[in-house]
Amino acid sequence: MNLQEQIDARLWASVQKSFEDGDFAGSIRECFYFLSDLIRSKSGCESDGVALIGAAFGGANPVVKINPFQTETEQSEQRGMEQLLRGLYAAIRNPRSHEKRSDSVETAEAVITFIGLLISMIDKSRSPYDADQIVGKAFDKHFVSKTQYADVLASKIPPGKRYDVLNRLFQRRMEGKIQHVALFTRAILASVSDELRSSYWEMISAALEDADADSEFRTAVYLPAKIGGGLRR
Repeated sequence: MNLQEQIDARLWASVQKSFEDGDFAGSIRECFYFLSDLIRSKSGCESDGVALIGAAFGGANPVVKINPFQTETEQSEQRGMEQLLRGLYAAIRNPRSHEKRSDSVETAEAVITFIGLLISMIDKSRSPYDADQIVGKAFDKHFVSKTQYADVLASKIPPGKRYDVLNRLFQRRMEGKIQHVALFTRAILASVSDELRSSYWEMISAALEDADADSEFRTAVYLPAKIGGGLRR
């Protein structure tokens, strides 16, 4: 089997070195690292292993849906994907992460090829989070200038994606009504960790140093409206 020809180019790039070096157990581990990163990116969930699988694919309203999730068959398929991924992490990944294992090339090819199939399904899956769409809300003519509305929008952003949205809003702050961008920004800032809030302030500081126009300076300062160490809402 020519593994490179059988799997996604991204997956091959993640396992190539280990596989070509003959570290087949290592290539299986790398395969799961790629899978986990893909699921985190798709879902916005920040956990790992079976906890990540449950958070992303489980529950009455899964974050990541592999189908429309309307019929009994579709819901059964969704549960099957969740259970399958849980089993793979428990039976294949975890033993190779917790202790030294030696695998044959045949085992590595079989596991990586099967993970490649699951990756193709996850790539096509549906996620409620769309960065461009959520950021675009701040520039929509129907944006409601209320803190409660901004809070609802912020709550729809997965925790792992909130800083990305803050950054996108900041970069586009000159495009729409600054009051709307500020409301949304403050709602998100209120929901992130102190560490991410500090990172946001570092970004603003850097932008202020590079600001050429007065409007760039004023909008950068206005967005978070920090007063006395707190956030004015």
